[in-house]
Amino acid sequence: MPDGHGGLVHEYGGVYILAHFASTAPSGSADFLDDAVVYVGEGASLKRRWYDFERSANLGLPGHSGGHSHRAWAAESGATWQTLHVASYPIWFESEGATDAPASLARRFRLHVEQLLLWKLAAHRRGKTLHLLNVK
Repeated sequence: MPDGHGGLVHEYGGVYILAHFASTAPSGSADFLDDAVVYVGEGASLKRRWYDFERSANLGLPGHSGGHSHRAWAAESGATWQTLHVASYPIWFESEGATDAPASLARRFRLHVEQLLLWKLAAHRRGKTLHLLNVK
C-alpha cells in the first residue's frame, strides 16, 4: 500500500480498523463509525500486527487477542475472510525515527487515537446490538 510519502503504509506504526462488508467495501475514506467495523487496533508495525492477526484469526496461533476474538465470532456469525477489509492511519514522528519507546510521542499518540476511536464507537453503538471484538 503506497503512502504518498515514498514508503509503504504497512511499514509504519499506526491505528487500524477492520470491517466486514457483505459486498464491495465503500470507496473513499474509511468511516470508523460504520456498522461494519468489528475491530480497532494499534501497533508499532502495522505489517506485524496484521500478520499476527491473520495467524490468530485463521490458524488459532498466539500473537493477537483480536484475531482470536475474530476467529470465534466468525465461526458464529458466518463472516468470511473474503469480506474483511482494513483501513489504516499510519502515525510516525520524523524526529523520533523508528523508536517505539514507552515515552515516545508516536506510541502515546497511537494509543490515544485508538482509545478515542473506541470511545466514539462505544458511544455511537450504545443500545445497538453490533459486535465490536475489542476485549481489552
